[in-house]
Amino acid sequence: LGEDSIMFHGVYVRLVVMLFLEKVIKRLRGKEEQYPGFYQGITRMIELVITEQFDSKDNTSPMPYSAEHRRRLRSWQLMFVLADVLSSEARLQDFSESLVAKLKGLILSNNVFGVRVFMDMFLIKLIKRYPQLIDTIILPLLENINVKAQARISLLMISG
Repeated sequence: LGEDSIMFHGVYVRLVVMLFLEKVIKRLRGKEEQYPGFYQGITRMIELVITEQFDSKDNTSPMPYSAEHRRRLRSWQLMFVLADVLSSEARLQDFSESLVAKLKGLILSNNVFGVRVFMDMFLIKLIKRYPQLIDTIILPLLENINVKAQARISLLMISG
């Protein structure tokens, strides 16, 4: 297979997996009591992806279409889809202080526009579900005068 064909098949497979996950999530929404393991697993998966993104050795903005750029983009796309599972107020307790600190660090990190868009959309979903995170994530960063313009724009957009 040529490179274009491989890329097309990869995009197709990712799209099918995301659509499948979205369908499963929609069917199980509101059934947390029946499927607690599923909800805990999704929350843990989001936690692992955030941790992996935060612990990345390279905090610089990767070149567009590089392997690192594609990895970051796919990670935030996955979290954007999985964020729909975080629908009840009870799930907020699953976000530890260290996870909130990592999210703050990721907001402040440099990213190419495509990655930043998915990161912002994930955070918008998260803030819509848990408005109290505005006080713990958004406001402290907005009050910091040393925050870069890219992060400040994201913070303003996320806070609505």
